[in-house]
Amino acid sequence: MRMIVEAFAESLELGLAKYNQIVPMIPTFVFGWPSGQETGDYLAVDLGGTNLRVCLVTLQGDGKFELTQTKYRLTEEQKQDEGQKLFDFCAECLKAFVESNTGDGPGMLKEGQVLPLGFTVSDAFLIYLSETDFDIRFARLLIVLVSMHVSRDLILGSECRVNHDFGN
Repeated sequence: MRMIVEAFAESLELGLAKYNQIVPMIPTFVFGWPSGQETGDYLAVDLGGTNLRVCLVTLQGDGKFELTQTKYRLTEEQKQDEGQKLFDFCAECLKAFVESNTGDGPGMLKEGQVLPLGFTVSDAFLIYLSETDFDIRFARLLIVLVSMHVSRDLILGSECRVNHDFGN
């Protein structure tokens, strides 16, 4: 068992050190742990193999939070269509979510409010932002997993551009 664990750990290290390894790894830089005292509003977008989730997370401090989310179902056509159309769908859903959750009430976005946005791909494919360009509009596709069958325009290393401007 120890040999298996050591071999696995070695594979992970190789994946971090070199491109195109058995276990591909993307370096992530964590500069600190959350304390639970964080506050503020954040948007999160999660692209999975079945759904796209758009969330408004309100951190309230003391480890408390509120979550407002909308789930958008991915059709089989979207999973097999051009990659540009898939990412346009993501942008359209984000825009619809922001518009439907903007108002004066509690848990609502304020008109013109600028928020940090986290984008994850939980099941669909692996995206990499270059070391010099951390702009999601110029992400590069690394791996397409089995739940997505996007067309050939999203090939390894291809650039995915998001052509939406949400203003403020």
